[in-house]
Amino acid sequence: MPSAKTTPNLGLNAWEGNETVRREDFYNDNQKVDKAVGDLKTAIENIDLADTNISIIDAKNKFEGTTLDKVLDEIDDKIVDTNNKVDNIDLSANKVKYTDTHKLGATDVQKAIDALATKVKALETKTQSLEQELTGQVARLSGINTELETEIGTPTV
Repeated sequence: MPSAKTTPNLGLNAWEGNETVRREDFYNDNQKVDKAVGDLKTAIENIDLADTNISIIDAKNKFEGTTLDKVLDEIDDKIVDTNNKVDNIDLSANKVKYTDTHKLGATDVQKAIDALATKVKALETKTQSLEQELTGQVARLSGINTELETEIGTPTV
């Protein structure tokens, strides 16, 4: 005899200790579970994994886009922009300030060397910062990809 109580999601029998369990009721419960698993499997297989349908939650407000395709486009634009900035650093002799150290005293020569060293270190720091930012973006995307694969599995074609 079916139980007076049932589970909320699938309506499976939730027999009490004093109720009699019939094989037919047990079999019917198994059929409900099997159908629910089959429906879930079909729903998962039909998920559209197009990058335009994958939403991105940007907790640090680094991007304007809210879908994976838009965020990837923004990252690509940032990489191109950074490459252009690095490529366009003009280091030609006529653009570099030069002081004839022969006319300076020893103290002034040291100051000029120190100033040059400071500028070089600033460029190194900026380059490292850009590299770290790009590395962080790549790591972030890798993490998002891993999370997606964990949640929905690796897509097969």
